[in-house]
Amino acid sequence: MALAPIKASLEVFNKTNMSECIAKQVLLTGYFEYLLNTMLVESVVEQGKPYIKILTPSDPKQRGCQLSLIFSIHVNQVQLELKKRGVTSDKREPDVLRFAPVPLYSRYIDVYRLVYAIRDAMKVAALNPMPDMPCENS
Repeated sequence: MALAPIKASLEVFNKTNMSECIAKQVLLTGYFEYLLNTMLVESVVEQGKPYIKILTPSDPKQRGCQLSLIFSIHVNQVQLELKKRGVTSDKREPDVLRFAPVPLYSRYIDVYRLVYAIRDAMKVAALNPMPDMPCENS
């Protein structure tokens, strides 16, 4: 087994502590939630445009670093568009994607870019729905 990846991981872990990781996790996830709430939730999106709903509790004490999102359009098409943009998500059937900005190596700019990637993927997915997968709002 190659030890280089393990050594690199340990070097990263040695540069921080659990308190710092938890503090950054709360801030990163809060920033992620803020951006989603100001850009992509139903109440701020133009009528007829795709939107998301955050399923994860808003209280940082009731969640980790991940947020679960439900989409107003077919989630498979959104996930496909995100993959084209280099974004990895965790799908939960039937229509939820989970995203986790990990505090050890995620930056605020990464979260910002993620939200814009989600927005752009939703726009394209809404314009190009999969033929055998009708949009929820159809």
